Amino acid sequence: MRTIGADCSHWSGDIDWARDVLWLPFVYYKATDGMYWIDTRFGDNHDGCMEYGIPNAPYHWWQETQDPIVQADHFCDTLEDSGDGYKRIIINVEPVGNCSANKLKQLLDRVENRRGIKPAIYTSAYYWSMVLPTPAWAYQYDLLVAHYARRNYPMLPVGWSTWKIWQFTDYFYLQGTETKVDGNWFNGSIEQCRDWFGNYHPVTPPPPPPPGSSLQMKVLIDGLRVRKAPSTSAQIMGQLNTGDVIDVADIGGANAWAQIQAGPYAGYWSAVNYLGQRYMEVV
Repeated sequence: MRTIGADCSHWSGDIDWARDVLWLPFVYYKATDGMYWIDTRFGDNHDGCMEYGIPNAPYHWWQETQDPIVQADHFCDTLEDSGDGYKRIIINVEPVGNCSANKLKQLLDRVENRRGIKPAIYTSAYYWSMVLPTPAWAYQYDLLVAHYARRNYPMLPVGWSTWKIWQFTDYFYLQGTETKVDGNWFNGSIEQCRDWFGNYHPVTPPPPPPPGSSLQMKVLIDGLRVRKAPSTSAQIMGQLNTGDVIDVADIGGANAWAQIQAGPYAGYWSAVNYLGQRYMEVV
């Protein structure tokens, strides 16, 4: 089971979280960068997610040439000034060249000591290869891995055997913004996702659904089967073809299946990803 979500920053612009709460199971977003910079949308993203109960976490972009302790304090001070509410925090590791694993560990340890939370690490196999020497401690941290590919599993950096979140595309749209963001899979059910982030709360009463607020996905192949349940053994109810767009009511199944919200196949399921092949993309 996987759960779809997103990440964003100031590049994503103003996001209508009241609209996105209707379908977005989780999000993480940029808070700080280096020793001094604060993302210009951080406060709004924090406040919107906390208000509407969307599971969320902030990340710090590590600058490998800058002082790790000053960076850690800048990140922690910014979170405290925001009003906080975080149970998970993330360190973004994307160095521009070979860098010191010892300096990265200093930052991670400082953040953990101040926050009382072990940070998760966001990176890719390519970027992690620049952290030298290759850390033996990597597996101690939950992994958010970037790998843009039409396959069923991401390529993992050295040191990890599993992943918590997979950023699978940089071409993903939230319903509450006109700019693209990054699409992500959480490696587990929506309940496990909420438990990991730790700051979900239901909105009571739920906001009314605005027009066109559902997640939409476009079919990438001809003859994509529609089934009665999210399984290849379930009864075939029909088929979709290249370019067809569906409104998504739910996402589930052992791989990744979309439940169709409206139309002649309402309530039935079709595969989004299955055994390494992607069959749909977010509109």
